Parts: sequence; structure tokens; C-alpha cells
Amino acid sequence: MRKTGEPAIGFLTLDIGGSYNYTFWKHIANAVAAKGANLVSFCGGILYHESALHRRWNRIYDLASRRSVDGLIVLSGSISQYCGYEKLSEFLKHYHDIPMVSLGVKIEGIPSVVMDNARGMRSLMEHMLDQHGVTRPFFLSGPVNGPAARMRSAVFTEELKKRGMRPDPELIADGEFRLDYAVTIIQEALAAGKKFDTVIAANDDMALGALNALRQHGLQVPDDVALSGFDDSDNARNCDIPLTTCRQPQEEMAGSAVDLLYRLLQGETTEEVVSHPATLVVRKSCGCLSHEYVPFLSPAADLTSEPTRGSLTT
Repeated sequence: MRKTGEPAIGFLTLDIGGSYNYTFWKHIANAVAAKGANLVSFCGGILYHESALHRRWNRIYDLASRRSVDGLIVLSGSISQYCGYEKLSEFLKHYHDIPMVSLGVKIEGIPSVVMDNARGMRSLMEHMLDQHGVTRPFFLSGPVNGPAARMRSAVFTEELKKRGMRPDPELIADGEFRLDYAVTIIQEALAAGKKFDTVIAANDDMALGALNALRQHGLQVPDDVALSGFDDSDNARNCDIPLTTCRQPQEEMAGSAVDLLYRLLQGETTEEVVSHPATLVVRKSCGCLSHEYVPFLSPAADLTSEPTRGSLTT
């Protein structure tokens, strides 16, 4: 740690315009302030992107160094969406001399704070398939290279196959964790006459985009088409049709990341992985009547809100 002044904690992320990035940034800022430290944010673009704009934008990442920060928290859950795990891991070697924590994706050799995507997605699928009898779900996946999107997509397919249902490639769309992307995809699907009884989106922004598209087509949620998302964003809670989703505990994860980094700065031994559970939140959009939280837990769900801790590393 630098000898003079309050410690400077760096936060490496894509731009904070989206709800996911902004919410993590907000909670990281609060946790860092509570430690009496300063936050230095490095908000860049998409790694290894071909456009000149992103190459210029990504020069921001070069500003993170031992001269500018004492430690670094990398929002890997966001940055890895487009470049994938391998390229992100290679990129982070640039910061090998800085104490570092990965937030969102487990990175080999770097203490990481993650969420149990698989269990959260499984509880959501169990609810939609078993409680509501969904038979033709349309799945809005995220970026094809993103670890979180790939995991949620794998669980979607696995849970269908467990029940003897064959995933329909015509009802699966890879792409972007963005509202406007989902609007376009669902509009095109409806125009093409594709039939589905629910939309399961890999994040809340896409679910809300699907809601807009369904309404434009004269369809009502949940009467005509059920709907679910993932993350439990503010917009999911405050929508006029409250969104069934999985809660990503961003405040708790941000706090764990800051705590881990401080322990590294103090020379302590830390866990390789701190894992937080994802919690299913059932609201009206899936067809349940209540506008409020109605907790549903699968038999395999983790009933504790405490993070689980992995093996030790130095």
C-alpha cells in the first residue's frame, strides 16, 4: 500500500451507463468510502474490439497502475461479456504487480467474488416449467462469449431436457444484454409467426424489452405470455408489471470484493473464491398473483444468505 494519504482503490469496468455496471459501481463506491479510502474508476470500452472508437476508449485501462492505485477491483462480470474468459484472463496480466480482486467471474490466480448463476437459473426454470407448466419458452440469452450468459443458457437447455422437452433453436436468441436488442428480437419473432408461451430472459433489461415488444403486438403479460428476467434491477421491481427474476446480491458482492482487496493490501491470506447465492423473486410477470415478493426455493436451493468460501490462496 502506498505510504502517503488515504489508499486509492481502482475499479476497472465497462462504461457505467447500464444498470448492472452502475449498480456495482455505486455499491463499490459506498464500500470504499466506508473504509475511508478513495475510489478511482477506469471506465473503458469493449476489449479487443475492432473499431477505432473502442481502441481509443480502451486507453483508459492503461491509466490503472501501481502509480495510480494501491489495489484494483475488476468488474469481470461485465468486461468478459464480449471478449470471453480467456482474453480477459490474458488482459489482466498487465496488472500482475497490483493486488487485485475479480468481481463477477472466477479468474484463475485472482481472488474472486462470484454469484451462483447455475443454481439461480435452475430455480427460475423449475418455477416456470413446474409451477406454471410452460411448454414453449422463448429464451433471450446474452453475449455468446460471456461466461454468465453461457451458464444461464446451459441451465435453460439442461432443465428442458430433464423434462423430456427439446429446445427449439428458433426460440433461442444470443445477442446483447440490452433492452433495445430484446425489443427487436421479439418483434421479429412475432412478425415471423413464432409461437411461444413465455419469454425467459437472461437479464432484466432484455425482459423489459420483451415486455415492450409484446405490448406493441397487442399481447398482455402474463395473460398471453409469461415473462421472467435475471438480476432483480430497480426497473424490474418498479415496472407496472413487476418482474419475476433472480436477485443478484450486488451490494453484498461489492462489499465482499472490497473486504477481500483490503485483506490483500494488509498481506493476509485470502479465499480463492467467495460465492453468493442468487435468490428467486416471484412477482406478477410469470402469472403469480402477488405484486410483492413471494419467495420460492427449489429443493436444492441454498437457504443461507451468507456467502460460501473457497480454498485459501496467498
